[in-house]
Formats: sequence, structure tokens, C-alpha cells
Amino acid sequence: MKQTKYEYGLDVIEFYPHDENELQEFIQRSEDTYYNAVKSLIETDKLAASIQFHSGPLSVALSKLISLVQAGYTIREDRYIGMHGGALDVTLSIPQEQIDLDLVRIHAQAFNDYEASRFERNRVETDYQVSVTLARAQRDEEKRLAAAAERAAAKARQAALNDLRSAYAAD
Repeated sequence: MKQTKYEYGLDVIEFYPHDENELQEFIQRSEDTYYNAVKSLIETDKLAASIQFHSGPLSVALSKLISLVQAGYTIREDRYIGMHGGALDVTLSIPQEQIDLDLVRIHAQAFNDYEASRFERNRVETDYQVSVTLARAQRDEEKRLAAAAERAAAKARQAALNDLRSAYAAD
């Protein structure tokens, strides 16, 4: 995968090239976040592998829960299952087909996040390297000016000495 959104070479130099291992770390973190996230049934824009089913009364909640299980949702037994305030409270995993579709989006977003992060690191490094180069150039210029001032002072001293010699040698 080669990025096209960010341009290198004019204002930003690519000090940190694409690294597949770093990209995989971004993808893995995004997947971990996705698998650990829980959304409600009404949060359609949020990506999460699980949903929180909280419904009551129990007779209504059971029929809704059964229809969700028939639609491919599975009950997560590693999460809280029980009654809470007269309502059934269960965490469900979404159907695998939806997880597969979500993972495509997760990977694309992780790639975009990685490229944005890499570009920002390169931008910061470019700014730093430019400042180092400018500081070095300024120090070199200051040294050149100091050396020129020393030469001018030495030349002026020598001229003053020559004037004194000629003034006092005439006697």
C-alpha cells in the first residue's frame, strides 16, 4: 500500500519511510479497540464488535433478544448477563458478516491514521532539521564575522603601530 494523500519532497522530507511493522501495530490497536468496544442498538455509526442489549420488561426483552439471536447475534458469556432495574441486560456479539465488513473499514482507517501520524512525524523532523541547519549556518556566519572583525582589529592595530613607529622614528 503506497500512500497518495500526503506529499513529500517540497515542504516535508520523508525521514521516516513506510514501515509495514508500524502499520500492523496501528491495525492491531484498531482491531483491539474494535473488539473491546460496546455500542448500544441505536448507535449505528459507532464501530464495535459488541452491542449492549438493555430492554424491559422481561416478556418484551426476551422476544427482542430471540429475534436478535436468530439474526446472527450471539450472547457474550464473558460479560454481565442479568436483570438490571427490571430490564434484561446482556452483551451481544454482532454477526460475523458484519464484523468482517467492519474490519475492512477498521483497516482502512488504521492505514489513514498511520499515514497521518507518519506524515506528522516527518513534518516535525523536517522542521527540526531545518532549524539545525539554520542554527549551524548562523553560527558559521557569526564565526566568519568574528574572524573578519579580528582581522580588521589586527589590521587597525598594525596600522596604529606603524603610525607610531613612523612618528617616533623620525626623531
